[in-house]
Amino acid sequence: MKYRKPYSIKKHKKFYQSSWFWLAFLGLSLALGITYLLLFLPNIQITHLEISGNQKVATQDIEALVQKEIDQRIIGFSSKSIFLVNSKTISQKLLAGFPSLESAEVKKGYFSKLTIYITERKPFAIFCKTGSDCFSIDKNGIIFQLTDSSPKNMMVLSHDPADVKKLEFGQTVIAKNIMEGIINIQDDLKKNFQIDIKEIMVSNPLIITTFENWKVYIDPLADINLQIAKMRKLLTDEISPSARKKLQYIYLQYQDRAYFK
Repeated sequence: MKYRKPYSIKKHKKFYQSSWFWLAFLGLSLALGITYLLLFLPNIQITHLEISGNQKVATQDIEALVQKEIDQRIIGFSSKSIFLVNSKTISQKLLAGFPSLESAEVKKGYFSKLTIYITERKPFAIFCKTGSDCFSIDKNGIIFQLTDSSPKNMMVLSHDPADVKKLEFGQTVIAKNIMEGIINIQDDLKKNFQIDIKEIMVSNPLIITTFENWKVYIDPLADINLQIAKMRKLLTDEISPSARKKLQYIYLQYQDRAYFK
């Protein structure tokens, strides 16, 4: 008869007796503890908002919007942890909520302070659409508030009604490159000849009316600075200050030529 060696049954350890279980448990506990501290530790809750630079937009209105963004709900609990704050998102919300703001820079002051630097839009001119309201417009071509339809000593920009169907605060109604050209025209006339612009019809051509009641026609699709140089030469060499009293128009939109009457 063949002899067989007896064997023993190996006992299996309980899962909680495994070293891997305790390592995982300690790791999870540590992660939960750190998460709790980052979310709910009193010393890192935002308790102070500092807002500067705003004049027209009320501080309490800005605070109300920011508070909505920093007050987070985590599993039913409120947290204002500075680590949950997204500065870029708050900035975007402020600009969307207040069209009169040009910029809103949000900075974290660890560990419980948020500082917001506001820059408000400055009126460059008045923008009016025929049969509609008039708005303040900034140098970027953005309208941001209603204004008097008959401003004194301020340039008025108008537009073909078909080109602007709906007007809303924060809307770009004149392209930035056209606005840059308008600014350069205004600066050149004011600096070199003490001439102010009364009105500009934003079309093709640009039709500029001065407070001396003569017009300038400029091609907005061509090099505006080159056309400004031609205008400057005409006003310097061929059109004297006294002759401007009878001047009706200057045509600059034709390449290599300039006409006046």
